[in-house]
Amino acid sequence: GLGGLAYSPLMRGMLFGTWIADKTFPPGDTRAEHKDYRGARFARHLQAIDEMKAIAAGEDLSLPQLAIGALMCTPGLTACIVGARNAAQGVALADLGAPIRAKPLAALDAVCARLATDLAGMT
Repeated sequence: GLGGLAYSPLMRGMLFGTWIADKTFPPGDTRAEHKDYRGARFARHLQAIDEMKAIAAGEDLSLPQLAIGALMCTPGLTACIVGARNAAQGVALADLGAPIRAKPLAALDAVCARLATDLAGMT
């Protein structure tokens, strides 16, 4: 049995849930060039993140706790590589990996499925 490893499970910062539609990246940051971090695709991601925040709040979790906890419920996934750009993010990452109950996990899956469908129709 091989195990899986999730790299950048917080979508390079997006799943901290603090970004707004007019987010700009510093010079040299490759996210500025990636299609998921600009334009309509970025706006659609932020809509999904608002839905995810509501799910997390209903479970008394932060968005990163929900995201990593949900990933760790994936059969075969053994670890997630997470990182922080500042002390506040580091503190937020200190309590990750708790398993997520079935109902919020199903709600999160539904949000992700709608997002994937919508993104498939975008360039």
